Amino acid sequence: MIILCLKNHKRICLEVIFFNENVEKATMNLNPDLVAKFFEIIELMDKTNSFNLGMPYTKSLNNGLFEIRLKAKSGITRSVFCYFEKNSIVILHTFVKKSQKTPLKDINICIQRKKELLNEK
Repeated sequence: MIILCLKNHKRICLEVIFFNENVEKATMNLNPDLVAKFFEIIELMDKTNSFNLGMPYTKSLNNGLFEIRLKAKSGITRSVFCYFEKNSIVILHTFVKKSQKTPLKDINICIQRKKELLNEK
């Protein structure tokens, strides 16, 4: 679990939770430039108090799923997340993007994980 909060005691920080250890490893083992972009976008979410920043940072995928759009010289990656509780998001899946459309296989993984998450709540 990662908790990111700027030193502003007047508001609650954004909590970022990884669905499981594999998702955390997939995200943290990206090329360093992509990991840096990931944290830049998370920090922007925290500063603006909004998890849906819009293009080019995030995009709605429907079904309550959103993607963090990571693009750097080393490639294009997506981290799909859902809003969980008041100031929490859960990173459900991170993958390297190889085609223009997000593969249905990856979307289905995220939908299934979101269902699991809501059943545990």
